[in-house]
Amino acid sequence: MEGGGATLLDVYQSAKKLLLNTRNCMERLKHLDYSASSDLSLSLSNDISQIQSLCVQIDRLWCSIAAKSQRDL
Repeated sequence: MEGGGATLLDVYQSAKKLLLNTRNCMERLKHLDYSASSDLSLSLSNDISQIQSLCVQIDRLWCSIAAKSQRDL
């Protein structure tokens, strides 16, 4: 399987954790003034990039699984 041995479930769980972290960062960002938000914005941007990469990996892994019953998370 592609992805360096990572299973579809492993990648999905990583993406889900990143998504929760991103949501938390966005909530904190709403409550900060502009000058205090630059580090948080950078972290948020990095998390979004990682989520996008994981989504591509999930799609690739999902398509590589022949049996539909094994595609369910």
